[in-house]
Amino acid sequence: MFSHGFNKREVEDFAIIKDSLKKIKKEEVLNWKDHEGNTVLHIATLNRQREMINLLLDSNPGNRNEVEVNVVNKNNQTALDILLQLQRIKGDDEIENILRGACAMSASQIISLAPPPATTTTTEKTYELKGRPATNDFSTVIVIAAIVIAATCFLTGINPPGGVWQYNYRPLSNTTAIEHKAGTAIMATSFTSVLFMHFNLYCFFASLLTITVLTKGSPLRVLLLVPLALLSFAYLMALALVTPEEKFSATIGTFLSASAVWIFQLVLEAWAYRRKRKESKANDDLNRTKRTQFQILSHDGTKI
Repeated sequence: MFSHGFNKREVEDFAIIKDSLKKIKKEEVLNWKDHEGNTVLHIATLNRQREMINLLLDSNPGNRNEVEVNVVNKNNQTALDILLQLQRIKGDDEIENILRGACAMSASQIISLAPPPATTTTTEKTYELKGRPATNDFSTVIVIAAIVIAATCFLTGINPPGGVWQYNYRPLSNTTAIEHKAGTAIMATSFTSVLFMHFNLYCFFASLLTITVLTKGSPLRVLLLVPLALLSFAYLMALALVTPEEKFSATIGTFLSASAVWIFQLVLEAWAYRRKRKESKANDDLNRTKRTQFQILSHDGTKI
């Protein structure tokens, strides 16, 4: 770049731009940097544009200096550093006085005045980053995992291992074959299949219990509990379709025992909610009675 000065018209135009930025509270534009890290003050100082520097660092009473005078560029230079490294010519002393009047410093002075880094603060930040996530984050993860597990149990329950029969079959009286209906589980009579159904149902309702407990306190929780209850009934109906009639009573027993804990949790919460409502109503009645007595005594002029 080469040295040149602004004419009066150009300085006036820049003053208008600066005032406009101040009105819309965008003064930070004056501190934007180019690809070399230079601000408009760096460039004005490099070109010895005294009028522009004086306008940028206007320190008249009532004016706030919007320009950061000690910004360091990528060469580790402030505006004062750039001026001091130029070959001195006439007018540089005046520019230096303007910069120093705005508390300009060299980069070495800024580094020497900077406080030493606080090791304790750094350690605390590192610990926070490496520490455990917040409890709410854990709850969200567990709820999502419980939903996935419940969905998996539902799908594997209505699509049992080994598949289902594709047709009805009624054996002749002189054969040892077993009768079956289309849509019932092929492996339903095996002991392994019975164990699978037991674990599947307990896992399903354990997931529902987890979702119920971890969503407690949410204002929209009822919108989740109603679909969960309907899903459990739909699961029972689906099991009735894939389970042979001779095994369905055992499946019903397992279903009821597995759902007992979840149902007990819901009943317990309903009882606690009802008790809380009664206590709140009793307190409201008591407060209403006290206010009525106070109004009566105040009307009669009795001093409490």
